[in-house]
Amino acid sequence: MAKRWEELSASAELKQAVQHVLAARLAKLASHAERISRDKGEVAADSVHQVRVYCRRVQSALDVLGEFLPAKHVKRIQRTINKLRRAAGRVRDWDVLAVELGNIRDQAPPSEQLAIDHLLDQYRHRRAAGLEKLTRRVRRIERKDFWDWVAKHYSAHLPIEEVRAAKEDERSLGQLAIEKIRQELEIFERASQSYRTGDVEQLHLLRLAVKRFRYVLEVFAGCLGPNFRSGIYQPVARWQESLGAINDAHEFSLR
Repeated sequence: MAKRWEELSASAELKQAVQHVLAARLAKLASHAERISRDKGEVAADSVHQVRVYCRRVQSALDVLGEFLPAKHVKRIQRTINKLRRAAGRVRDWDVLAVELGNIRDQAPPSEQLAIDHLLDQYRHRRAAGLEKLTRRVRRIERKDFWDWVAKHYSAHLPIEEVRAAKEDERSLGQLAIEKIRQELEIFERASQSYRTGDVEQLHLLRLAVKRFRYVLEVFAGCLGPNFRSGIYQPVARWQESLGAINDAHEFSLR
């Protein structure tokens, strides 16, 4: 997590929190998107993955703090990151598939490796097509001056008095944290209680609930004390990663 998120203490005013959280996440998203736009050759799978991750982190920040932003700002950011996340998601799916196929090939007898090689060749063509669409999407965002607009309104160096808020609120970040974390924890608990082993649909809902809970914890990291990482965050992160691996395996089995 970016250090400036952790510097937001429970006593921080909401206007400041909105600025810092969005500035950090949008800056990270911009840097990963820039790599995709800049690289003329094969774009690393990690860059694609990080674009998806930071699109989700921006969305999480909007879910928690969007009510304090101008509605037009929220709409523009959401529209942009949704298109970017979908384009990156298609490429990421093929990256996951390639890893799974590679693992199978290593264990397959020679008689089956030829067929797997054929599938991998098909993967490379489809991944390349998806990557071309993603690159076009990233460059279209640049042409529309989205990142310049972000720098103008959500820069880490923007004085707090210049931050536009949709409404004023007397609560501190810590007070809002109690409300929002409680809401997400309730969703998390319901998903956990509803899950039954082998129920793929419920597993998917549980994975989404864990992911949402993790990202909301990140927003309020500075409010949660010195044991936040080891006591709360890391177990939730490991759970999300495990559920993600199960989901990837399920998606692979359907292709």
